[in-house]
Amino acid sequence: MPTTLIDDLLDHILPICSISSLAVISRVSFHTRELALPHLLRRVYLDRNPRQILTFLNFILDNAHDSDCVISSEPGRHVFELELDSFALKSYVLNEEGVYKPAENEEYPVSTWAPTLAKALRLMPNLRSFTLRGETEEIVTYSSDFGLTVLSLPQLTSLMLWQIGPNTSLSFGKAIDSLKGTTKLQALMLSPMEQMEVVAHEGVGRFLFHYSMHLTDLCFLELDLKAFLQDDEHRRDSRVNFPAVGKLLIGDCELSLEELAAAFPALHTLHLDFSRFLHPYYTGPRENHVSFPNLISITGRYRDIYAILNSSACRDHVRRAVITCEWSDADDLATSAYAVPKAAPHLKSLHFAQSDVKPLAWWQGLGATLPELTYLDISFFIMKGLDLICNHIPSAISQISLEYIALLVQGYPLVDDREVQATVPEEAIALSYAKGIPTLKYIDVWMQDLTVSLQEPVTWWKVVRKVMSDGKVSAHVESLDADEGRALRERYDLQAYGGIFVGTGHPAESYSRGGLEY
Repeated sequence: MPTTLIDDLLDHILPICSISSLAVISRVSFHTRELALPHLLRRVYLDRNPRQILTFLNFILDNAHDSDCVISSEPGRHVFELELDSFALKSYVLNEEGVYKPAENEEYPVSTWAPTLAKALRLMPNLRSFTLRGETEEIVTYSSDFGLTVLSLPQLTSLMLWQIGPNTSLSFGKAIDSLKGTTKLQALMLSPMEQMEVVAHEGVGRFLFHYSMHLTDLCFLELDLKAFLQDDEHRRDSRVNFPAVGKLLIGDCELSLEELAAAFPALHTLHLDFSRFLHPYYTGPRENHVSFPNLISITGRYRDIYAILNSSACRDHVRRAVITCEWSDADDLATSAYAVPKAAPHLKSLHFAQSDVKPLAWWQGLGATLPELTYLDISFFIMKGLDLICNHIPSAISQISLEYIALLVQGYPLVDDREVQATVPEEAIALSYAKGIPTLKYIDVWMQDLTVSLQEPVTWWKVVRKVMSDGKVSAHVESLDADEGRALRERYDLQAYGGIFVGTGHPAESYSRGGLEY
């Protein structure tokens, strides 16, 4: 009975322990090892060098069956997520310029551990997510059954592969013939070494066609999809579409806007990385070339977002826009003033960045185009204009019914008067926005002086309002802890979805302030 009580307590403690603590606990005794191992191996992230990869793989293989007939540890069954970072796949050295370069003499080339990786993966029956951030083509070259091994993982739901090539395409295409049972794969990310043509019923095309009905999250980079998505009048089953894909990231791919709309009818979240196929739609009158009936959120360059909105019959459905690059005067000149918010009048969430702070008249005009906006994420990279940002913009956008603002201000240095060298405290900035925008409930402020190596963290604030005896409303701000602040920011940002569940951690979901997380 005492032992059971201790184990029950440890079951509650171990999930919140750090990796280093779990490693220490696992070395105390065989019993604690058995208790700690599932938590220690649940999410494995390798980022040091090939030696680290080989050590981990040998650990999985060497401990596949414990010598004790009563207890079988089989550590591979505890691995739910496995990610091999690009820095772990090859050895790097720091040169005289302070830049990491591949080592001239690789101690553990891919050829020495690629077959071991395939063997170890077969001992991970509960693996849900597998991410390989490079060298996929070389791994497949030295492990021909790699494709079948990966696709045969019974619990795999997310697969992300960088630097695929012709051997990868052949391996995964051939694997389809040998697959047994139903698939659970839902999220897929593919990025080739160089642009790769995808052909239906061949190689990667065959692989994609096989899973097309099941995938919900997709990321395609540098793929030529024109032949894959086009109709073939000689084949009845030639039309390829992905009826369940709700989230899509697409970058530097060859296809047409019409093919995009036809292939992804259920799309609600679209992330455009580099999209040359949209250039013809940057200008001209609004035309209903296509329909994205379920599209709610678009992430991308200003003109790419506008091209989608300008060409879609269902543009009024869009509730969230994330502009990944600076919203500049050139964008307004190429389209028209406030083209994106005007094309999506029901936006509830808007993210954008500026390097030259626009005058107050611009901000007042912006407010007039966003009658339903509740969440605003603004990033400034400035040389001057700090006073404008902190003290005047809040009143200029007061007509917007904002409930949450995320504010990032970067500068060299972060001051308005270089002689005085004085900046504004985060609390004062939060209070300025709270007083200027009567509907505001929360704000986070992140000030980054880029001349300082150690940056201050994000500060999180709740707006508290009180009706005074004279009928006027006073406002002050109270600090929040980081976890509560992050949860509130996500909640208000994703209210734009209006009940659609997001947050699965799948590839096309990445939209954080720092840019792509692929």
